[in-house]
Amino acid sequence: MTYAIVITGEINPDFTQEQVINNLAALFKKEASFVEKFFCGKPVVIRRNLDMQNAQKYQVAISKAGCNAKVIEEDSASHAPAEAVKTNKTMNTANDFTVAKAGETIIQYEMPEEPNIDISSLSMSDPGEQIVNHVEVPEANIDISNIDLSPSGSVLTEKNIIEDPNIDISNLSMAHAGSEIIDTDK
Repeated sequence: MTYAIVITGEINPDFTQEQVINNLAALFKKEASFVEKFFCGKPVVIRRNLDMQNAQKYQVAISKAGCNAKVIEEDSASHAPAEAVKTNKTMNTANDFTVAKAGETIIQYEMPEEPNIDISSLSMSDPGEQIVNHVEVPEANIDISNIDLSPSGSVLTEKNIIEDPNIDISNLSMAHAGSEIIDTDK
């Protein structure tokens, strides 16, 4: 039984389409414009006549590049016009593809732009130079000669007894519920 590898065009959530196109271009050693055709909206058969082991290697490599791929039986791929676009009709030939060697870098790292930070007002001291002058703080001169410790369990303060306030409320009265308490005529 032989198998074919089909790129579904679905991009893994951790990747952008541009990243996936660049990764697949590096993986298959093709131009990005060639790989862009894989994202035509339909599944694309990119390799045929593979045994299961090699088909699974392709699937893993494509998945690491950020794109979903399926392994299908060759019989299914021969009936593929409804399911998938055959690469040999829309592109060069599927046999032009190769998988990158183990350990080969397939994603090219691009250095970010160097930030434009104005440091013209900054300077550096020579190694070993003291940049902050240490100021000696004089020892505090606090007289504690009249302070002593009470034995454990001693009451340190006396409880102040607060007398009840003598408030005369004999001239106050309560209005009935719902009555007007403010004279609005004045």
